[in-house]
Amino acid sequence: KNVQKMNNFRVEWFCNGLGIYIAKQNKEITAFTVAYEKSEVIEINELMSNNEESRASIIKALSTDFPTKKIMRNAPSSNVIPQHPLGMARIIDASTFLQDYATVFPEKELKIKLIDKQIACNNNYYHLTNGTCTASNIPIDTTFEEISINELCKQLLTPLHSYMNLMLN
Repeated sequence: KNVQKMNNFRVEWFCNGLGIYIAKQNKEITAFTVAYEKSEVIEINELMSNNEESRASIIKALSTDFPTKKIMRNAPSSNVIPQHPLGMARIIDASTFLQDYATVFPEKELKIKLIDKQIACNNNYYHLTNGTCTASNIPIDTTFEEISINELCKQLLTPLHSYMNLMLN
């Protein structure tokens, strides 16, 4: 374990080819990354930070620990929207997910009959309106769209251009 202090930042490294670098300021985590030591490079898939100083401290720590290796960061381009979905999604608790979605997007209205072949408790009628989600096992209205859990994921998550991150390779 290698611990460095740099300008009030603490960066930690846990060895054997896989590292976790954490920048802290005043006991708060301000940045972190998971780094993989490969033959010629140090590969990072994600670098989360609150500010530029924290991000720079992690890059500096990687450069200090591995002065002869190139640092390679893998991330989707922010300029180009991919032509295919990145990763995968699965809604486990539809009621909670839809309530959260309704809270974030109160202008959206949705009336659906959700079909989930794997998780029976998700099979319900849902009505999203004015920032709330109502779930019922009987139709709330006569007009609703029957939709599978997979289609619901595509419909609601694809426009957000989200992607799964912090995966350990």
